[in-house]
Amino acid sequence: MTGLLIEPLPSLFTLLKKNYSHVARVKYAQCALSYPSGKLTLYLPNVIGNQESSRTAPWETQLASASRDQLAKSLPTSARFVSMEVE
Repeated sequence: MTGLLIEPLPSLFTLLKKNYSHVARVKYAQCALSYPSGKLTLYLPNVIGNQESSRTAPWETQLASASRDQLAKSLPTSARFVSMEVE
């Protein structure tokens, strides 16, 4: 193995594998790294079903943070969030 590519978000994990499919000797892991080890709650902007989805910037679909407050600093005050448990 030459490298390990890690992505916890399902949609971005699929894209990661597609983008690097031409690279030999790479392994993929759909997980997150944290200290201490264990389960982690990630917060994401709820851009799916957003009434203003036409105004959603492409980078907003790629944001996630273990800190809801930190994520909120990057988004409009009207932003709503969803959470997911990762390990």
